[in-house]
Amino acid sequence: MQQDNDKNSVRAQVLDQIKDGSVKMRSRAYFVLRTVLYILGAVLVLLLAIFLESFILFSVQRTGAWFMPGFGFSGWGIFLTSFPWVLLLLVLLFVFILEALVAHFHFSYSKPVVYTILSLVGIVVAAGFFLRASSLHNFLLDKSYEGNLPLAGPMYQHYAAEGDERILIGELQAVTENEVTIRTVEGEILQVRIDEQTRMGRGVEYLEGTVVAIIVDYDNEQMTALGIRPVNRQFDSFSPRNLHRGPGMMHLFTPLNNF
Repeated sequence: MQQDNDKNSVRAQVLDQIKDGSVKMRSRAYFVLRTVLYILGAVLVLLLAIFLESFILFSVQRTGAWFMPGFGFSGWGIFLTSFPWVLLLLVLLFVFILEALVAHFHFSYSKPVVYTILSLVGIVVAAGFFLRASSLHNFLLDKSYEGNLPLAGPMYQHYAAEGDERILIGELQAVTENEVTIRTVEGEILQVRIDEQTRMGRGVEYLEGTVVAIIVDYDNEQMTALGIRPVNRQFDSFSPRNLHRGPGMMHLFTPLNNF
């Protein structure tokens, strides 16, 4: 009996507020439209986050920064200075915006915010790796070279076409006691001096045809290798689909048999 009285009291209060104008009635169409807008917004933000995350992978792999941690402390320094941190912050911003949009749906009510954010990060990272394995970014980079990518073109030119000049990627053509000769994917032949300070890795045999990453130092236009390491296994593991031969450095999803 008491419960019925409480319901009637609440109903009466709501009706009084509606009459006073403090509570506005909304049609069903309003709530449907709002739900559709939340869904469209969440999908758009998710796609933007995935696209940017995959582009980050594309840029660090293409410029050679991806291989730098393998060189130790000096390599980590190059990696950290070459990494597109601004783009990573944008991805994180999109993830937080996405969490705010998802929070309006019933399935997220019972889950802690941290769990939701971690789940969204996992989705973005996994989808980003999948998208990176496609040829989309190679295609868009080509368009940026042709001047046919007005919005994203500057981003591709800045982050993907301009790598750190201390990084070289190429196929070994010859190895002597004092010099290595490599051929870049553009077909350019480069001679890089090696000395007793060059770190080449213990037990590593550098044969003709080996694809290597090199950290170089410039002294009077002479390139001296500070470190050399093979990257064949990392190339193979990505199961690349195509080879891009644009004006910049090589794409690092490059099949070895295309050298």
